[in-house]
Amino acid sequence: MDADRAKYKFGGAVTVRAEAQGQPGQRRFALVLSVGAMSARLWLEKDQLRQFSVLVNELLESAEKPIGRSPLLPQLPPSDVSATSRGIEFQVGRMGLAFDTSRDAALVLVNDAEDQRQDAQPTVSFWLRRDQATELAKQAMQVVNSGRPQCPLCGGPMDATGHMCPKTNGHSKQQFA
Repeated sequence: MDADRAKYKFGGAVTVRAEAQGQPGQRRFALVLSVGAMSARLWLEKDQLRQFSVLVNELLESAEKPIGRSPLLPQLPPSDVSATSRGIEFQVGRMGLAFDTSRDAALVLVNDAEDQRQDAQPTVSFWLRRDQATELAKQAMQVVNSGRPQCPLCGGPMDATGHMCPKTNGHSKQQFA
């Protein structure tokens, strides 16, 4: 995975957070990142955000912790801060995630959903220190879980009246506790 191929290189993102906008059942999910004057709002589906959180946790669990001090994350070159004054915003298609043990940091590569080519260059790249990645994964899962509860049988969202669970072959609109 090569961060240098990305159209917008955020380097070591200063702030990264997961958020949801709207009411449960109508929410939109995003990763919001910024460094200096550059910012991005990366819109994701709820399941994409959930899976991102799970994969970050798995990656961190399998990555060895360094002995001694970690090198600094790459800083953003001045030429990369020229995106737009209002920032970058797009719907996420694919995401890539890798861990660099020499930096004790995760590299995140994000592709715009509009570019479906298999060999497309990433739209955004950014690095997360281990502590940032841990906190972001925790926050992302909290954001995902703060909406409608999931059905214990099928995992689908339930509203106040329950839902037609495919696991019951549509025979029960039951409220599960």
